[in-house]
Amino acid sequence: MPEPLRHLEYEVMMVDGYFVIEDTSLVDHIMPDFNSDQWLLATENQVTISRTSQGLGPWDVRLEFWDSEPVASATPSSTTSESLAYFATGTLVAWQAWGESDAGEFDLAGKGVYRVRASASDDERYLVQFWPGTATDTRDDVPAPGKMINPMLLSLNIPDEVKSALISRSLDSEGIPCTLTEQDIREAYEAQRGQEHETAEATQPPEDEPPASQGP
Repeated sequence: MPEPLRHLEYEVMMVDGYFVIEDTSLVDHIMPDFNSDQWLLATENQVTISRTSQGLGPWDVRLEFWDSEPVASATPSSTTSESLAYFATGTLVAWQAWGESDAGEFDLAGKGVYRVRASASDDERYLVQFWPGTATDTRDDVPAPGKMINPMLLSLNIPDEVKSALISRSLDSEGIPCTLTEQDIREAYEAQRGQEHETAEATQPPEDEPPASQGP
């Protein structure tokens, strides 16, 4: 029988039309794109929920952590969506206004893959439930937009190859953002120059061979 382990209740303001729950490891943000029919987006280290009707709020949110999949609500007036998320620490920040104020931290069960279900009632009350993923749920199943990077990297006037290398270096092996150093930037440029040199050599036409000597 599924058992609720803990919960957190708070209010949110949706100034930009959404609210965010994210892992404490997340430092820099890129707002992922929503499809027209999508209002819950769970990615690596972040859950983003867009409003299901007009208005700024405040609206009530309740987070719940369960030991296994809870029974789905039978309330016919609610809108429900479910997805898969990965969290690097399993300690979440419940933002009331994204990047400005939070309602505190909410602990799951450590690093790992989780199922998340969000329900929105007609009066804009949100219930967000988390529980451990199944044995077949893997991190590879979690959408990549959750791999947050420093947005400054995207605005730098640098070659695309160097930018890609820096984006890759901005995440450690666990997907946690890390600080780039001057050495990282230097090595990214050196790698690009090395690739350009190899490409130039591969495309260089062969030198003309000297004509064979003719006998007397």
